[in-house]
Amino acid sequence: SDQWRLVRTLRAREPGPVWNCDGERKSRWLIARGGIPASHIVDASLVPFLPNEHVIDRLLRLAALTPPAFESRCAPAQIDPSLSVPPLVVQDGDRREADAWLERHGLQGKPLVLIQAGNKRTTRWWRPRHRETNTKYWPEARWAQVIDAIAALETQAEILLCGVASESNLNRAILRHVQTQRARDAAGDLPL
Repeated sequence: SDQWRLVRTLRAREPGPVWNCDGERKSRWLIARGGIPASHIVDASLVPFLPNEHVIDRLLRLAALTPPAFESRCAPAQIDPSLSVPPLVVQDGDRREADAWLERHGLQGKPLVLIQAGNKRTTRWWRPRHRETNTKYWPEARWAQVIDAIAALETQAEILLCGVASESNLNRAILRHVQTQRARDAAGDLPL
C-alpha cells in the first residue's frame, strides 16, 4: 500500500525534479510508474562512492546535482566544503524531552555511543535473522566484539543499542555476548 500511495502521489504532483537516493531498480520502477520522465530524475546509481567517502557526503553530492530537464533553469548547487555532515537542529521541546530521558536513565552528562544493529530485514520476527537472503545480517557475536572494542576505547561512554521496539530482541541477543557492563538496549524506549 505504501508503494501504491507513492505512485499516486507522484502522478498527482506538478512536474518537477526527483532524487532517487537509494538508486535501486525497484525505486526506479516505482518512479517510472509514477509518470516521472528520466530527464527529471537524479539517480544515486549514477553517483558512485568516492574512496573512503561517508554516505552523508555522497548524499550531499547527489543533492547538489540537477536533473537534466532542469539544468538550464537552475544554477549549480554549491556545497560548503567545510561542511562534511549536515547540521542537526534539535528543537527546544525535543531537547527537554531528551534531557528528561537521560536523567531517568542516569545518563545525564555522560558520553554516549549509539548503535543501531537492526534493520527492516533483520527484525521481522517471523523470519530468521541469519537467513541466506538477508544480506544485511551480521552475527550478534560480531556486534558484541565491536561494542566491547568501543567500550575499551571510550572508557567513560555508555553504549546504547537503539531501534524500534521490534529491534529489542536483536539488541538483547547481542548484549548476551558483550563483556562490558556499559551497554544497554534502548530500542522502543526512544521516540526515534
